[in-house]
Amino acid sequence: MRITLSKHQRWAALGVAAVIVLVQFWQFSENGFEGYGWAGTFLIAGMLILIGLGPAAGFTVGSAERHPTKNPTEAAHVPERAPLNEDDLKAKHDVLRENAELLAVEVEARGDALADELIAKRTKDFEGLTVSVRGSAEKGTQLMGGVDDFIRERSMLLMLGLVGLRRAKGYNLHITGLEYRTMQKAALDTLAKRAIQAHQKEMPDLPIERDALLKHLMDELKTVKTLIGKGCAAPQDREAPLVEWFAGFGFDLTGSPHVANALAVREEQD
Repeated sequence: MRITLSKHQRWAALGVAAVIVLVQFWQFSENGFEGYGWAGTFLIAGMLILIGLGPAAGFTVGSAERHPTKNPTEAAHVPERAPLNEDDLKAKHDVLRENAELLAVEVEARGDALADELIAKRTKDFEGLTVSVRGSAEKGTQLMGGVDDFIRERSMLLMLGLVGLRRAKGYNLHITGLEYRTMQKAALDTLAKRAIQAHQKEMPDLPIERDALLKHLMDELKTVKTLIGKGCAAPQDREAPLVEWFAGFGFDLTGSPHVANALAVREEQD
């Protein structure tokens, strides 16, 4: 606790100190320097002089104020944070969910456009050739269908990463927010639906391991989130981790405008 003395109190402290000193000098003249009581007297007088002349115009009791401000009458201003308004918070969440739904449509459309281009290139490369598995052309066709499904899955995951990277704007915690999580959930639903449909078409006699499928997709989505985080941390070429991951599956994006288009900044509601 700080005790601040007024001007009159400071003069009174100096006056008392002066009286103590004068009385002590009078005792010296009468009795001389006997004993050590005079030392305590001068100590008390010195404390009173410090209080009276001290720059802080007072003194502190206890340790509540170890660092007084230059002007003790001024308290530090701490702005009060307005309490969260439930309606405003709900409106903000609605905007994020609306954004996520539109972005999920964009991710799917961009993924399909890239996949169509890659599948067309693959078809051209195999033009005139018959792919067979153990002499079975039918199984060869199923194999190529599985390759096309894989291309579509990879393409959609890439676009999820690129669009997420664009929306993050270098802020890696974006991938933990409502918008990205909603967009990711929509992508997961689409990927799972497509995988089940492909399985039923190409291998109708075999049961679908749904738990294994879900784990596979969740692992892939986790990888995409990690790549977005790495991109956000990169000083330049933030898309490089995602593009290099995609190229690792044998897909060449040289000369393709899909990456640049997915990253292009556009008018979007935040």
